[in-house]
Amino acid sequence: MFETLPPNFFNLLVSKNRDLYISSLFVLRKAIRQVLDLTRDEFVERLQIALDEKFKNSNLYDDDEQEQTEVKLENNSSKAYFIVRKLKEYGWINIDINTKNTFEESIAVPAYSSMAINFLYTLSEGAETEYNSLVYSVYSALKIADSEHNDYYTALQTAYKNTERLNESLSNLFYGIKSIEQRIAENININEVVRIHFNEYIEKLHDKFYHPYKTFDSIQRYRNPIMKILKAWQIDNGIRKKMLQLAKAKLPDMDNGKLFEYITELYQYILQTYENIDDKMALIDKKIFDYTTNSINKIKRLVNIDESYKGKLTYLINVLTKNREQNDELLDAIQDAFALNSLEIATNEGLYSKRDIMPTIVAEMPEIDDLTTQEDINEANELLKQLQQGISLAQIRDFIKSHVGENSEINIEDLDISNDNDLILTILAMLRSDEKELPFVVEFKEGYLKVHQYVVPNLKFIMKEGKH
Repeated sequence: MFETLPPNFFNLLVSKNRDLYISSLFVLRKAIRQVLDLTRDEFVERLQIALDEKFKNSNLYDDDEQEQTEVKLENNSSKAYFIVRKLKEYGWINIDINTKNTFEESIAVPAYSSMAINFLYTLSEGAETEYNSLVYSVYSALKIADSEHNDYYTALQTAYKNTERLNESLSNLFYGIKSIEQRIAENININEVVRIHFNEYIEKLHDKFYHPYKTFDSIQRYRNPIMKILKAWQIDNGIRKKMLQLAKAKLPDMDNGKLFEYITELYQYILQTYENIDDKMALIDKKIFDYTTNSINKIKRLVNIDESYKGKLTYLINVLTKNREQNDELLDAIQDAFALNSLEIATNEGLYSKRDIMPTIVAEMPEIDDLTTQEDINEANELLKQLQQGISLAQIRDFIKSHVGENSEINIEDLDISNDNDLILTILAMLRSDEKELPFVVEFKEGYLKVHQYVVPNLKFIMKEGKH
């Protein structure tokens, strides 16, 4: 790949001018679809019109300088010409000169550049992939060839390509829902959760892909007719002969034996896809049901939490956790806004630190004077619930599995609990071990352990069979 691409091809994406460059590439994408022989001057004119506002509010920088310096350009025309020159230097376009007639410069777009531009366009906001009725396209191609008794090979190839795209689309749908489900589970900002649900799940996944599969491009409606046509073709000697002849014309270097194997592979791929597609759809249906239930419950919890002081404190704790390197500054800001006091409890073991950090087993929990009230206990339980809501099952699972490795069990002292986050994950793993989504169970032993500065129950986590 890197032998094909220019050495500084990707520098465009990290340039200070990348917003203008990418917008210019999208203008180019539209232009070359309308005009086959696009001249440099025409491209410059299109840039000035399409990016007029962006040009007015932009400062361009010369990315080739050791220290990037601002380029002083007087008008939109000079900025457009600057961008065209940079796109050429980065290797995204070539400039061809017609030396026979007018010496006119025209734009040429290499194949690798065209693919990269399309990829960027697909990723950009509002540039979502259109759904093209893949299941109906498979059925239509096969049905037309079957009715007209010709173009069997072309129809089979079309059906194969659209079936590949269907499998890719179903995979993207399933894993897209999983990704959104995880993001919602880890987010405690109600506005962000609602935005993710409606903008990313409803608009981009459910309405765009899942809904068509269940309605106008129904898999159940076209599945059996597709399989019936393909199976009929497979046992018809006349169709097999015609298909080999058509395939030979397109693949002259392949002998008949290899052609027959290749055609058989196309048949089998399509047939297996539609034979097993009910299982795929069942998994997707279940994932959507689970996601909908979990997301609605999460939104309800956040609505209740958001109106309470505990919710605000949970939010502050989350901010501090995610910005540990800025904790001092954040704590100073919080201290200015709130009257906060720290509470510490001194014990005879807390007045010094041992050099040996190996865990020690004690027969029972050391006694500590009970200075708490029932109100304090309720507050602690409520905070534990909030922490539990802010940490997903996936985080708990990954924490235990990362320490277990290839082993079947792990003792609590081997978790090396060295900070509050590890302690919270360990406590939640112990409390939630009976949930079926977690791949382990907990076995309690006698006494307690001292691990670093923490006193914890003596227990071990045992992986369920087949869950390593």
